Amino acid sequence: MREVYLTFEEIQAAIEVLQEDADHETERFEVEERYIETSVTTDKWLTESQPPTPNVAAAASCCTPALSSTGLQVNLPKADLPNFSGKFEEWLSFKDKFTSMIDSQDAFSKVQKFHYLRSALSGEAAKVIAAMETTEQNYSKAWQLLQDTYANEGLIIARHTDLLVETPSVEQETAAGLRDFVSHVLQHLRSLTTLNVPVEHWDHLLMSILLPKLAQQTRMAYDSTLKDKETPKISGLMEFLRQRSRRLETTATSRTNTQTSRASPRVSPTPQRRQTKRIPNISSRKDSKVFVTTTPLKNCALCKDKAHTIHRCEEFHALSVSERINAARKEKLCFKCLRTGHSTQECTSSQCRICNLGHNTLLHLPRSGRRSPTPPKKQGSTTAAAVTSAT
Repeated sequence: MREVYLTFEEIQAAIEVLQEDADHETERFEVEERYIETSVTTDKWLTESQPPTPNVAAAASCCTPALSSTGLQVNLPKADLPNFSGKFEEWLSFKDKFTSMIDSQDAFSKVQKFHYLRSALSGEAAKVIAAMETTEQNYSKAWQLLQDTYANEGLIIARHTDLLVETPSVEQETAAGLRDFVSHVLQHLRSLTTLNVPVEHWDHLLMSILLPKLAQQTRMAYDSTLKDKETPKISGLMEFLRQRSRRLETTATSRTNTQTSRASPRVSPTPQRRQTKRIPNISSRKDSKVFVTTTPLKNCALCKDKAHTIHRCEEFHALSVSERINAARKEKLCFKCLRTGHSTQECTSSQCRICNLGHNTLLHLPRSGRRSPTPPKKQGSTTAAAVTSAT
């Protein structure tokens, strides 16, 4: 089921890159919700239908020897135990896992359970029961002592709240960075919800804390999705960041695949020649000619990276079409070839491959609600023109 879902993710992401439509995002969200619900139901069914993970009847080779306080060797069946180091925000998760795997299993003696408990603890948590002897009578006391120490609901809530406030900033927008940001926030919000904290009323507070932690480019893109007088909600921000992360991931994957397919022995390229574009009849003189020379760009006009042009820029591809148009206008780029040095009217590059109109395919807007973008004004300082008069 996971493989099918991952295949859907790849195909859906590719569709969203080629065609921006709110229906595509809605479809993705619905499928994701159904996948999560089905996965949870399936995992629960499998867990209930299987025998307990620890098996006392396991062979001796599958057992770990340990010594009790009496010096007798105790064979412990191997178990993938959770770990608890004493962090309050991790207590509830550890308690649930250890209870289901070890404490509630009648197949284990209390001495075995005590050994498992010691193996699962580290740091400050291990010190809490370090002085206690490993006996049957002491297991229940040790387990209760840990609960008395860490089952402090007030401290747990305070710790999860602190971690939300201390959410690491995403200074540079990357797919991995946005995924980690969303995962961190949702993890602590879910824990607070489990403790009956009304986080659904925290939208204003959370937005004021979390938005400044995002890169400026991310914040601007999010602001552009809000309607006039719309109250931002944390759920909407998380969904926006998930979708933006997918787009960045798709763009990066596409770029990697392109580079891999092109990886082959190459002949040393010849130096690029200056491109000369002839524009006749621009002067009132009879046989005068105007030539516009454009020096090829060596770096990206948007992110200033010298390793690629704007056509292959991940940040540029991650923007919506409207944002790309605004970026091109801000950088005074030609709307046809996305380069500087001349105006759109002077450019002889090909038309949009989708609608055959006078703009670059990356700036194509759907027909519904489409407005023709105003090309940037010609800048005399960026165009080198040589006028040759006929004699």
